[in-house]
Order: sequence, then C-alpha cells, then structure tokens
Amino acid sequence: ENALRVTTSERAEIHWDEERQVDAEQLGVKLHRNPGLMVAKLKRNVHGCAWLRERWESLESVAETGDWDASQRALALDMMAVPVEFRENCHHLPSGPDAEALAKLARREIDKIDATIEKGLKQLDQRDQECTVAGLMFIGSAEARLIRRYEAEAWKSFWWAQRELKTCRRTQEQAPRIEPKSLMTEPIPQPVPTAVTSNTPEPTLRIEPKFPVSDEQMRLWEAADAIAVAEESEQATIPEPAPSRSPQRKGFKNRRARRATEARERVKNS
Repeated sequence: ENALRVTTSERAEIHWDEERQVDAEQLGVKLHRNPGLMVAKLKRNVHGCAWLRERWESLESVAETGDWDASQRALALDMMAVPVEFRENCHHLPSGPDAEALAKLARREIDKIDATIEKGLKQLDQRDQECTVAGLMFIGSAEARLIRRYEAEAWKSFWWAQRELKTCRRTQEQAPRIEPKSLMTEPIPQPVPTAVTSNTPEPTLRIEPKFPVSDEQMRLWEAADAIAVAEESEQATIPEPAPSRSPQRKGFKNRRARRATEARERVKNS
C-alpha cells in the first residue's frame, strides 16, 4: 500500500493529464451501455468534458459538409443522455437531412460543456492533483479499493481462526483432567503365565521396585523368594503313586477274615 501510494503520487506529479485522459476513455467505452450515468461521470471533471467536447466538434465539422450517418446520430444521442427507449421519432435530432440544424445542435452542446468547465472544474482539477501528489487521494482510487478488499478478506480469515482457537481451548479446559498416578500407588505388573512342559520348576520372576527400599526390606524379599523356590521344587520332586495292577480288596477288618475268604474261594474253584 505504501509503495502504491508513492507511485500514484509520482504519476500525478509527472503526467496528471494523461492519467485522467485514460479514465475518460474508459468511461467513454461504456457510453452506449448506460448513456445517462456515463455522461454524468464525464462531466464531473475537466478531462471528461474535454472528451465530450472533442466528439461534438467532430460532429460539427461533419455537419458542415453533409448529414450524419446512423452511427454518428447514435453517438450524438448518447452524449445527450437520451434513453434508448425514447429515441424512436424523438425531437432531439432533425428527422431529415438538415446539415445546418445538426451544426447548430453540436455548437449548442459545445457551449454547454464550456459553461460547465467555467464553473470551477479547472480549480477542482488542480486541487485534486495537489492532493494526489501529497498522497491524500489514494484512498479513493481503484487500486486502494482492491487492496482494502484483500485486507478485509485476510481479517475475516484471521478472526475465524481466532474463534476456532478459543473454542478448542474452552473445550479442552472443560474436559475432565486425568491426574498421573504416583509411583507408590502404581500396581506392580504380574508375570504372564506360560504352559508347563516339564516338571522342572521355573524361576520366580523378580520385579524390581520403582522406588528406593531399605537393605532390611531387600533381605526380607530375598528370603521370601528363596522359600517360594524351595516349595516349588519340593512339589515338583514328589512322585505320584503308580496305579496297582491287582484290584485291592476292601471291607476286611483283619488278616484272619481275609485268609478265610481266600480259602473259601479256592474250595469253590476246585
């Protein structure tokens, strides 16, 4: 923006008339689209009035030698700001070939433009040039409006992102906070049980504490580990009783009763 302001100031100081002539030509291109609006804009400054005056002078010179053609008549009606809807059978231009009436019409419009310029447009144009050189007229230019539009879009994006950030922070603050557990209350992980494939006892998994312990407590832990290892080894070495091949008789109270029963069986079998 600052660079463009400096460039605009230098252009206004060096060739002010050429820049205003470009603006007048841009308005003149749109004259046939909206004659009333474009003529009003052209008459706001000296260069716009000069653009209209040059066209009327050209039409006056053509009228001195002959009649106007269709395009010249349409241009004259545009510069008089006659709406398109009311141009058929209008009284602004003579219907027949009347060169003298057309020349008088062009001269009358030129006089109107000169009267508009004499009202003070030259002083206003000089003041506008001084303000533009000082950098005060930059805000009203087309380049400044374009920069302001880009700036507004950037601010909208920034404000949207700021609102989203505040919403995320508010949601995070309202969410329940999970406090980290201390080392003293943290449960000690248990060993994963594995399938036993032999009678050899597996060594007991020793879990090192995550906090400092005394020597006495360490000795107690070592003694408990030794007792656990001894119990596991004793249970692994005790052989299981082998099943007897002959059925064991049950129900006998003493040896005499058993022998009497065996004798009766031998007699019966013989």
